[in-house]
Amino acid sequence: MDQNKQKHRLYWGIIICLLFPFLAQAKKVIESGKLQDELPVIQEYYFYYSHQGWEVRVYLADQNRYVIQFADSSTEIVDVMDLSRGTYSIREDTIHFKDEILSFTFTALRTDNDLHFLSGFSYLKDLVIERELLSPYASTVEAQFVFAERKMVSPGWEEKLGIAILNRTQYPQFCEHTMQYQCEYAYALTIRPNGSYTWYFQTYPISEGTWTLRGNLLICKDTTLNFNFHCIVVSTTLIQSMLMPGDYQGVTLVLKEPKTL
Repeated sequence: MDQNKQKHRLYWGIIICLLFPFLAQAKKVIESGKLQDELPVIQEYYFYYSHQGWEVRVYLADQNRYVIQFADSSTEIVDVMDLSRGTYSIREDTIHFKDEILSFTFTALRTDNDLHFLSGFSYLKDLVIERELLSPYASTVEAQFVFAERKMVSPGWEEKLGIAILNRTQYPQFCEHTMQYQCEYAYALTIRPNGSYTWYFQTYPISEGTWTLRGNLLICKDTTLNFNFHCIVVSTTLIQSMLMPGDYQGVTLVLKEPKTL
């Protein structure tokens, strides 16, 4: 190879090295722009405030996407969780919601001014939520936080759930008295010898129904939603969510002091 070709390649190598940081930054800008273009536009917003200190927020966007949030507003710092997010369809005046992670469904009747939930979690059923107006600016800001912010789903949770289904570990003395499991933040699960359970976000009951134990798989059937949620019994003192309502991390819950009925 002659010296001119070597110099030519060397020059191009130097130029590419010098331009690489700028090209990488440009790529990020382009991708960021694409992300902004893909963000849905919030078309309708519904808000409900309970005097007990909790809120329900419903966001309906284009692309048939929705987010429903439950918030604890009893303190200065409002703690918010995504109760459900996914896609919706409208048939006549009824909105049909389908959760994108667990595929449970529920419905609401839409009028000009409010949403009337016909099914769903116990506190949602028969709840009427008024429609609120959002300015174009507020809609954009809300979309940034509500739709662009994705919750990280616990990796491999479906595989863990499948293994638990095949597990034959027995806990013959499981739940001889009321037991409460809690994680370090937000969530708690109470199970009772009469076969009932309650799943909490902070101090608010989110899901209620009946439980059964198959091997080390704790099946929590929300009797209002008519859907099975699951936990894995690691030991009698340790339970892992797989996945309970609002929990996308697969949180671990530790047994607290036993309660008596």
